Order: sequence, then structure tokens, then C-alpha cells
Amino acid sequence: EVFEYEEGSPRGPQHWGELNFPNWTTCGQGMMQSPIDIESKDAIVAPELGPLKRNYKAARAILRNRRHDIS
Repeated sequence: EVFEYEEGSPRGPQHWGELNFPNWTTCGQGMMQSPIDIESKDAIVAPELGPLKRNYKAARAILRNRRHDIS
């Protein structure tokens, strides 16, 4: 595993900015970053899907931090 969430680990959050240098340097400069490894060479453009549609509606919610995502 390239990174992990365990505090104190050599691959833990306090070291994310040092891993996969220079791609993850932002992860070492803030408080809310998490490495997400999206390889450009693996991305597929699908123009038949049309433009990205975004629709935001504010809503009441409860967020749960599960240390690897929020739900």
C-alpha cells in the first residue's frame, strides 16, 4: 500500500506530502488533503456521455468521518 491512515506510520497522513513526490506535495501543505491516485494515462474520455451536469441543492445532513471517507 502506497499510503495509509495510521498516525505515526511512515506512510501515514503526516508523510503524505513526501510520498509520490512531487505529485502529492499538496497533501503536506494543508489539513484536509488526501491522496487520490488518478492516473491520466488510465483516464478515458467518453464524449458520448455529454458534458458534466452539476446540480447542487443544499440539504440537512449528518456527516460521519470513517477515517477513509465520509458518509
